[in-house]
Amino acid sequence: MTIRFRPRANDKTAGHNLLRGSLCLPPQWSVLISTEEKKCPYCGAYRPGLWGLGPSLSRLFGSKIDVLTLIPTACVALYVISLLLDLDAALSMRGGFFGMLSPGQIPTIVLGLTYGNAPWWTLFTAIYLHGGLLHILFNVLWIRQLGPEVGNLYGPARYFIIFTSGGFVGFLLSNVVSGYPTLRASGSSFGLLAPLTGSGRIQQTGFSS
Repeated sequence: MTIRFRPRANDKTAGHNLLRGSLCLPPQWSVLISTEEKKCPYCGAYRPGLWGLGPSLSRLFGSKIDVLTLIPTACVALYVISLLLDLDAALSMRGGFFGMLSPGQIPTIVLGLTYGNAPWWTLFTAIYLHGGLLHILFNVLWIRQLGPEVGNLYGPARYFIIFTSGGFVGFLLSNVVSGYPTLRASGSSFGLLAPLTGSGRIQQTGFSS
């Protein structure tokens, strides 16, 4: 999936810095600007890139940490660990085909499954846990499809924040409403879809595969 920009005629950037990754929304909801900007050329906001932390976070995530690869790798690594911690449960096929290679309950709790009265940090750790082979397969494919697009638009630092915030909010709502034990990166994946949709409307872009 690619995103094609059609900058407006009065766009001061003329498209040259739209992919650097900072989103500043002036009253007319107009354009993406660079994270390196010290002042928004449209609304005058001072250091609009992540409250002034944009350049530092971009250097951290862009040059020192490949977050676009790190997130799906962490999901796969924790899934494998959850299987190894209880091989009997993983190989039991207790759920039939759709339950193939599903980790046991104890490993998922140990690694950070979240539920109603779980510690607060499980709202983050549960993002990287998965309940079966098909489960992680589709989630990782979804992340690999949307992640680079969000990273290109908003930068790797914002990509990590968007991904984590989407999962956190999803699990928080789930714990408040039902309290049922849950895990997966689905909330984070849909969190990645939201800014792409919003950016498409703001920039008047078309999405094409």
